[in-house]
Parts: sequence; C-alpha cells; structure tokens
Amino acid sequence: MALKYIITICININKGKKLQEISSYFKHEIIEKRDELNRLAQSKFGVDISNLKISYNLKGQRAGIVNPAKKEIRLNKELCIKYPKKMINEVLVHEIAHFVTFSISPNAKPHGKEWKYVARTLGLDNPKTTHNMPTTKARKVKGYFYKCGCNTYKLSSIRHNRIKRKEAEYACKYCGEKLRKA
Repeated sequence: MALKYIITICININKGKKLQEISSYFKHEIIEKRDELNRLAQSKFGVDISNLKISYNLKGQRAGIVNPAKKEIRLNKELCIKYPKKMINEVLVHEIAHFVTFSISPNAKPHGKEWKYVARTLGLDNPKTTHNMPTTKARKVKGYFYKCGCNTYKLSSIRHNRIKRKEAEYACKYCGEKLRKA
C-alpha cells in the first residue's frame, strides 16, 4: 500500500512561526501498524499491545521512547513529519519490541539478545539501537564565556551561576589561572 502523507501547517500568531502538525492519515497508519504488530505479538509471545497509547510529543534527538508502566510510546514529532515511513516501519516497531520484551522478560537488557529476537520476529530485519535521521536538539544551551591568561572557555549556565553565587571557582587546566568573565 502506498502511503500518502498530508501535513497541516498552522500559524502560531504569537510567535509568527509555522508549526507543522501530524496528519490524521499518518496517525491512522500508525494505529494500523500497531494493530498488525499486535496480532503478531499475541500469536508469537502472548502479549496484547492493543491498549498501547501512542503520542507525538517527544522532542530532541531521540526518535522514540517506550514507558511500559504507562503503556505508552512517545514518538518524535519532527521526525514523524520528515520521515514518516521510517517512523512507522522502524522506530514504532523498535519501541513495540521494547514493550513486548519487557512484558515477557522484565530483566532483559534494553538492546540485548531477547530484544533483538523480538524485534526480528516483529519484522525488523536488522535491529539497531540508534537511528540515523538528522534531528534538532530539544534545548538551546546558553553558554557564558570565561577567560584566563592563555585560553577562553564556554561555561554552562550551571557553572556560571555557581561562580555568581560564590559557590565555586574554576581554573584553567593549562596555566592554573582562575577563570574570569570574558
């Protein structure tokens, strides 16, 4: 079946940014894939995943994550929009394999032999632990520049605030001089 994806674009009036939303067609395809995998998981492992909730609110560099206790899979919204086929056929299967593995063997390693067996059984030819889709980081980390006699360093806001509160001092690892605000 050929997949067609329609992306709805909404304008955020407050910020003037275009926000893309997940199409109802894509969500329907996700549910169809989950139901297909449910039939397989039930017949091969006796695990029912029909009540597994799927949300699209994950940000950052992860493509997906499963929380077995909440019976929930969170998928990266940005990647669902940019790479819908990969998200359905690889990431969703990957996360469902985690859920099934946890259900039958709670102490199994996250990407161990049990998970690989389940992933292959559910249709992943070559189960991988990471994806190769380009992502944007969830947070932009502000840095503060400090200098010594020989170099300039970018410190995190945590270290910067420790210096401001006089809780810590940092020195150059080369010349030993105390760092000061650049």
